[in-house]
Amino acid sequence: MRSFQNFFVGALVVAGVVVAVPASAAPIAFVSGAGVEWHSDNDAVCGAPAACSGLTTTITRHGAWQSNNPDGSAAVWASYANTGITGTLAPINQPNNGQLFSLEYAMTTTVGSAIALKIWADDTAGIYMNGVQTFAPNITQSTCARGTIGCEPGEFGQFNWVATGNDVLRIDVHQVGTGGTAASNPFGVLYYGSYDQREKNVPEPVTLALVGVGLVGAGLARRRRRR
Repeated sequence: MRSFQNFFVGALVVAGVVVAVPASAAPIAFVSGAGVEWHSDNDAVCGAPAACSGLTTTITRHGAWQSNNPDGSAAVWASYANTGITGTLAPINQPNNGQLFSLEYAMTTTVGSAIALKIWADDTAGIYMNGVQTFAPNITQSTCARGTIGCEPGEFGQFNWVATGNDVLRIDVHQVGTGGTAASNPFGVLYYGSYDQREKNVPEPVTLALVGVGLVGAGLARRRRRR
């Protein structure tokens, strides 16, 4: 009986060791490109005085814009429609303070870890974290070639936040140009970022260990009765 008790205690210690080893959480990347859900309250975008949504599409960038795949990322210029320099969509100027559409990322984050974002836009963008504006769009500029969050290579915005566990990043994309054609007034957004995903509680190793202990204990007890 003493040997069985020692075995049972030892098995529980092993189970404790299993649960004490956390699973590694790899950083989660998010980038601009096709297939990202967007939302809009702009009547000109929605075609009616109502909110609408859809999926982003890649666009052809202006030759002066930051190139695709910045810093080796998979990010490419994107928009809610074909609004690039080869697009056929008529430009939309100034409605709703130039805000055309919004992108949101709801993240389950590791508390205290870093959330990072690097972004370009034509013409500019507003950045919100958990509903708080951390960067106001520069809607007074006439082109994207001025200030933070513009379209040219050196006009990026770079942001870092401390994760709280459940975080929501929102990007509002604005167009404030005055060109009369898509070729003279293209717009879109380019960004990439990352965050550490919160590790999930995985009770399976403990459950399996305890089930194993129970099965072994039942077997030993049966053998003892036979003797």
